[in-house]
Formats: sequence, structure tokens, C-alpha cells
Amino acid sequence: MFNFFKKNKSTENIQRENNKQIIDALTQAGSKTDKEHLIELAFFGDWKKMNLLKDKLISDGYEQVLGQTDQMLVVSKWLKLDLNEINNLTDKTEMLAKQFGVGFDGWSTYPVK
Repeated sequence: MFNFFKKNKSTENIQRENNKQIIDALTQAGSKTDKEHLIELAFFGDWKKMNLLKDKLISDGYEQVLGQTDQMLVVSKWLKLDLNEINNLTDKTEMLAKQFGVGFDGWSTYPVK
């Protein structure tokens, strides 16, 4: 009834806010944003669809991360920890996930000093 009081944020805006918070936390932990970080992307869904997505991502220079879980597809690539680059990455990743009919769970990395 009172939904008009709530701000509706798009998924893209929420992801961009999350990206900034993650990069800020990594920076506070001593991570150097000018150095490349191993960025991992995680997907979930039907394995046949995820295998097609995996082939696409491997052709784009990603490597599959094996052994983490048999419930998800995890791929990785070395990238600079730049907010604009990460925002572009998550935008593209969300579109690819939709295109292949799977879900994008998010990205992760660890501090690089």
C-alpha cells in the first residue's frame, strides 16, 4: 500500500553500489587498485546452458575455476580493480547471463598488495 515511499533501485544500480563497496573494502584492506586482481565470476543454473556460457567466456580470455563447487560455474580473469571497469564487467556479465538463460551470482577477488 505504501510502496510509493520506497525508492525502487534497478538491479544495475544495486550492483554498481555493491561494486563500489567491495572495491572500497578491498582498498581499506590494503589492496592496490593499480595492480591486476584475479576476478572470479560465479553463475548458477542449468548445466547445459552454463556450458555454452563457459565456452563463450573462455573464448573471451577467462579460465574456468575447477573444484570450488559442482553447483556453479566459476570463471576468472586478471583485471585492474577499477570501478568503471568492474561496472562495465558486471553490466556485460548480467547481459550474458540473461542471454544464456542462467543467473549471475556475483564477482569476488582478494586483496593484492
